[in-house]
Amino acid sequence: MVSYYGTVCLMTKLQKVLDRIKNNPHKVKAKDFVKMLLEEGFVMRKGDQKKTHRHFYHLDKPELLIVVVFSDGENTILDENYVKRYLKEMSK
Repeated sequence: MVSYYGTVCLMTKLQKVLDRIKNNPHKVKAKDFVKMLLEEGFVMRKGDQKKTHRHFYHLDKPELLIVVVFSDGENTILDENYVKRYLKEMSK
């Protein structure tokens, strides 16, 4: 979502994160990706908070399951395939 104020374009935090992810899908931190998923309406499956594999699903698209692997904690750089799959599914 982009809102305009006069001649200045103000972007939301979510839009900035999404643009960064689209422009560079192989350098995405897990914490940024999770933040974006939660803002987009995804929900983390119960009991996954302390595990390395966290499962996210969308209430409107129950067939879509996103798995995020936290191998090095919050600053884990995600595998590019996770990010590309998400971008492909959300563009449908």
